[in-house]
Amino acid sequence: PDHDPVKAEGGVFQFFSPIGSKDTPGFMALFAYLVPLFIFDLLVPRRTSRSYFNLPPPTIFQLMGNISMSIFVYDFLFYFPHLIMHRNRYLFKHVHSKHHSRERLCSVEVVRHSFIDGTLQVVANIVTLNLLGLDAFSRMVHNIVVTFLLTETHSGYDFPWAIHNILPEGVMGGAPAHEAHHRYGNVAYHQFFTYIDNYFGYYYYLAGSSNSSSWLSVETPKK
Repeated sequence: PDHDPVKAEGGVFQFFSPIGSKDTPGFMALFAYLVPLFIFDLLVPRRTSRSYFNLPPPTIFQLMGNISMSIFVYDFLFYFPHLIMHRNRYLFKHVHSKHHSRERLCSVEVVRHSFIDGTLQVVANIVTLNLLGLDAFSRMVHNIVVTFLLTETHSGYDFPWAIHNILPEGVMGGAPAHEAHHRYGNVAYHQFFTYIDNYFGYYYYLAGSSNSSSWLSVETPKK
């Protein structure tokens, strides 16, 4: 669908300079991740109560279930704020466009974002972990897995061993879907999965090669 507010004529995108765009990605990412954690610790003294440390450690199957659910909930919670940032011209310009300021994807784009953009991701993560009431070990593994998946989807490579290629086709979009999102801006709004994109008709994938570092054609899923 050709409705993205930042798409110009001829399929060329205009990328704006958001608030704080002159900051280096590493500093802005660190600032955006630590501030909401600090505020949350002030409001909910989890560092002193440590109630989740009293939970028994999970079995391997419980851990797999915990991480699967936490990744699913995190992806769901961030989907609609992400969609809104793309559909609203002001929010895209001042909040989200820094993340789309590079033409080609590489893993460093994970931390190239504005303060508000990064904060929204951290808030989604905090809400997920507390909503599910996970134990300390599951929380640690969740953060490792989320970091890995975000890095993989922004890597620009469609490796055969990537998670989206291991799971049944269409469960997760992986790097190909996210590269389509960064190149076109109006498709594939999920961080990881595809089901909401499929429902609303936003799911596209990069087809034609096992290595998405090359520029590939965007095709709609086969019926």
